[in-house]
Amino acid sequence: MENLLSVFTTPATAIAGAMEGKRWKAAFLIVLAAAAIFSYISYPIVKVDQARLIRESPMADKLPAEKLDSLEQFTPGQRIFGAVSAALFTGLVLLIATFFVYLFCKLGGIEGLFVHFFAAVSVASLIDVGAGGVVRTALMLAKRSMFVSTGLAAFFPSLPVQSLNYAVLSQFDLFTFWYLAALAFGIALFAKVPLKKTLICIASFFLFKLVVTTALTYFSLKLTGMGS
Repeated sequence: MENLLSVFTTPATAIAGAMEGKRWKAAFLIVLAAAAIFSYISYPIVKVDQARLIRESPMADKLPAEKLDSLEQFTPGQRIFGAVSAALFTGLVLLIATFFVYLFCKLGGIEGLFVHFFAAVSVASLIDVGAGGVVRTALMLAKRSMFVSTGLAAFFPSLPVQSLNYAVLSQFDLFTFWYLAALAFGIALFAKVPLKKTLICIASFFLFKLVVTTALTYFSLKLTGMGS
């Protein structure tokens, strides 16, 4: 556990050590557990906000009145299922993120196996999913809203949360950049390559993620008619 916590103080050493020893299981399980716990805690708040968005969208005209009235209701089983789903989704995201980090690093001439990079992403995710999740969940509980941000979107409170601009600004997040910087430093130390090389690879990964996420958000807003 002490080795994992060192990702917050000496991220390069912690991540490089995890990559060298192919140690990913403990960090991976902690990240999944954190995602499940944060989802369970915030579930009632998320249900209320989701219900409000649906009622204010064109989708409301297609739903019966009794369905609209019950949107905020949930059972303990549904809350648990939501937490488990959040954990599984987080695991899938870590795998996908590892694939693209691995891909961009390979294109940049950085050696290593997929398992090395999965260890790096799992440990670094303690920053974004773990520490970031604590802060975001606390903000949600304080504001009683799921629409909180630890990124640039926080500086534009009047921006509609269901807008493309909000989605883009939210990706420029403090914990995300901390996570990405930790990855770059850790991979550079492990692979014994110049930091500049890993920074370019990780920046390319972030830009790719930004474009894909923005495109998916755009088409999602168009399809649901919820965009502003």
